[in-house]
Amino acid sequence: MVCACSEEPANMECDVESIWVHVDQPTSLFTPERVGDTLKAEVSTSPEGRYITWLLKNGAEPGSYPVYLTTTPGATVYIYSEVGVKRPFNNGEVVHFAGEKKTVIEVVSEDKAWSKQYELCMVNQPMSSPEFSFDFNDEFEYYQYSKTKMGVGYFKFKPQDPRAISSLFYNPDDPYWKNGNPGFAMSRGTNATPEQYPTTVGFGAGPDGSNCLLMQTLSTGGLGAMARIYIAAGSLFNGEFDPAKALKSRSAARLATQFGTPIDRKPLSMTVDMKYIPGPNYWDEDKHVLPGIVDEPDAYVVFYRNDVPGGMLDGTNVLTDPSIIGKARIKHRYNPDGTNQETGSPIHGITAEWKTFTLELEYTKEPDPEVLKNMGYSMIIGFSSGWQGADFRGALDSKFYIDNIVIEMQKDERDGVVNNN
Repeated sequence: MVCACSEEPANMECDVESIWVHVDQPTSLFTPERVGDTLKAEVSTSPEGRYITWLLKNGAEPGSYPVYLTTTPGATVYIYSEVGVKRPFNNGEVVHFAGEKKTVIEVVSEDKAWSKQYELCMVNQPMSSPEFSFDFNDEFEYYQYSKTKMGVGYFKFKPQDPRAISSLFYNPDDPYWKNGNPGFAMSRGTNATPEQYPTTVGFGAGPDGSNCLLMQTLSTGGLGAMARIYIAAGSLFNGEFDPAKALKSRSAARLATQFGTPIDRKPLSMTVDMKYIPGPNYWDEDKHVLPGIVDEPDAYVVFYRNDVPGGMLDGTNVLTDPSIIGKARIKHRYNPDGTNQETGSPIHGITAEWKTFTLELEYTKEPDPEVLKNMGYSMIIGFSSGWQGADFRGALDSKFYIDNIVIEMQKDERDGVVNNN
């Protein structure tokens, strides 16, 4: 008897799964609260994830350090010299970071058909400003995620406020607001124009007739349905998003978003222009229509102690984690046990007409001044076209328009204020 056996096909993936630097004295680069930042335990697989940046404490001067990484099985890693010569990378070899130098590595899949480049860099985060402002008239650009299919892509949103870019969006190569568009591109990208993505531009729809930002709740299509994720709410936040997780399963999708940025000031309030048009039929997570329920948007600022694992919150705890000490959020109804109450009579007050709202943060305790100075707290700015979108509930065609965001921070001695309590 003859037995014909076939070998498994070579792996097509070419991702960095984790990466870390070895620093003999981590506190020379990172604050005591953030020495864990030497390890990037999870690296985003999105196109934007190719920038791997270590954020250093103010005044730190990086040098040269051994770098270790893990990749998808079978992949080979190469490193580029300053003149562009590629050679194999040996795990643990020294990489030079002085002067915010960027080093390019390339990961080639086991089948040799696919590759991805990453830039490694260490940067100092400048001191923040007492105010950040965002006007979405010009804060967008078209991103073509496919090199082989012309016209396939979506809009990305890049702040124009240089103070925000240098602090809330500190990665010099990736200073963008994050949203779920990269995941939507994987599920419906070839069938959707940029205006048909969950987070897009409201051309001429702003309060003064200029452009604004539009978040809309849309169907994820067949690929999303395979993961039992039927809708995608439009979103906007500072942090990271991994589209590969977003379409694996419901539980993985909740971990696809990583929220927050270290900050050295205490946020006080967010002022923003908003209007909202809920979709006609509210679905539960299994596409069952819930009669009488009206969809609602979400807008919030969260301030938390960033000594949590990985330093960031995710879709499971962004509004509830015990590390949160300050929060501002538009009004919603809640059950007596604190869980969300879906209702036919929302109380947020946002209508189909533009209106300016100011959300003031309420604190359970004051931030520790020394921890704050060393960026031991992070701030999240978040918006969504469906406040239950993280639980895959909401109404198709809900539309949430926002513009003219202003974040007010507490002033201190840097601004000539001795005490602002």
